[in-house]
Amino acid sequence: MPCDAGARLAGGPPARPAGEAGRNPGPCRLSGRPKKVDRLQITKPGVYDNYLVDSHWAGGNRVKITSGNVTLRHCEICNSTGNGVGVFADDVVIEDCKIHHCLKSTFQSQEDAHGITGHPRRLRIANCEICYVSGDCVQFDPDRKPWGDVVIENCTFWTGPLPADAAGFRKGQRPGENAFDSKSPPGGPALDDHPAQLVFLRL
Repeated sequence: MPCDAGARLAGGPPARPAGEAGRNPGPCRLSGRPKKVDRLQITKPGVYDNYLVDSHWAGGNRVKITSGNVTLRHCEICNSTGNGVGVFADDVVIEDCKIHHCLKSTFQSQEDAHGITGHPRRLRIANCEICYVSGDCVQFDPDRKPWGDVVIENCTFWTGPLPADAAGFRKGQRPGENAFDSKSPPGGPALDDHPAQLVFLRL
């Protein structure tokens, strides 16, 4: 699913009216000449800005963050059969990003391909749009490892009928599970016992 790299959304993502068929994701957050890769592995602190991660339907965590003190900004992650972003570190910010078309298997037997997942500590997700995923827009943590202190603000998570065939899915099929899903480690503290672990602001 191509992106118009010349367009950039300055603020938060646009509101999405319910029930509208065949919508494309909102304006692209890339600018100028984005750095084009099929996978981005972040192993050092820093700001990672203006990447187009077009995975050409490969699997795994297409952006994998294993270093703390990282900001992922103004990026688009798309066209994968795996997760858009996997966060396995502390003190990470994901802002002004668009994640879409993470689609695994088929509509009849959907398998998880999440927008953002992992087991982070002190993660902020802001001004992002996530859509057309066959798992959850955000899920922590599929491996049932400890996570917490997550803030999600001014984001749009949505799905709808696909505007075109994509991976094993067909035009008009509506992929996806939940906007947000949380898991706790076996025998570990429940999320409800620690209300500071997760905060939603203007979702």
